[in-house]
Amino acid sequence: MIRVTQGHELGIGPEVFLKSFCLLNTYEQSLFLFYVKKETLENHLKLCKINYTIQNNTVVFAGNKLQCHFISDDNFQSEVALREALKNIDNGDILLTMPTSKDQLAIGNQSHSGYTEYLRKKYNTELSMVFSSGEENVLLVTDHIRLSDVTQKINSELIHKKVQLTLDNFKKYFSCISNIYFSGLNPHCGENGLLGNEDKCIDEAITKLRQSYPLLNFTGPISGDTLYLSPKSITNLDVYMYHDQGLGVFKSKNYVKGLNITLGLPFLRMSVDHGTAFDLYGKNKANYIGCHFLLKTAISVSNSRK
Repeated sequence: MIRVTQGHELGIGPEVFLKSFCLLNTYEQSLFLFYVKKETLENHLKLCKINYTIQNNTVVFAGNKLQCHFISDDNFQSEVALREALKNIDNGDILLTMPTSKDQLAIGNQSHSGYTEYLRKKYNTELSMVFSSGEENVLLVTDHIRLSDVTQKINSELIHKKVQLTLDNFKKYFSCISNIYFSGLNPHCGENGLLGNEDKCIDEAITKLRQSYPLLNFTGPISGDTLYLSPKSITNLDVYMYHDQGLGVFKSKNYVKGLNITLGLPFLRMSVDHGTAFDLYGKNKANYIGCHFLLKTAISVSNSRK
């Protein structure tokens, strides 16, 4: 089953999901279960000027039938929908999360800076954040941390762990990675120490990875601008040391057609690679190309694992 959580009620998540869902055939639609507050669903259908009826837990609109799990909490709908989905999820399921704001995700009194951090805390395990367009793949060694904390966080052990986790899990759902390219941390990879020595730990991690995966090709560290021009393939993985170093490049080339993938869980979690776009809420103008790509990818993965 593909379980979808609504995201922020005042964002474009429900809108792009509903519009993308309409483009699926009857069999594909039957794979989905939407976790959403009933009033939020009705509100977005009205804002999109879509006529609908609700029969028990099924919403019928524009000739489509969507199975729903209605949540009842008004406070932090994103987290409640996610919590309900996680109660029922099986290892063979796929979790899709629509965009939310960071203040909506909390476990107890502790807030989290994103879905990945929330899931990392809940399952008490290391996870990797990967972005894929179907043509290229990007791994972020660090994700939602301050830029000032990056050099303190980066070390050869962390790099090795993140790449190993990604290589071992990506192939369970997608293609096998053959070539791995590493971006340096400092400009020009430190210029042999002139601009810093932090890049040495990347060399150390690559040496260990070559021993662990002798059949794979590891290249780097190389300057970020050079990595931008590296060959792009679904079997390649570009490894960036911090969030904006990798995502600026990825989004400039792929726009909204990208997947945010969390690896290391007992199930596959994916999302679109864009945010809530609060400024577009209620305008019926949100671009749903990325969400449609997300749904079709989830269907493909689901079918391949049967």
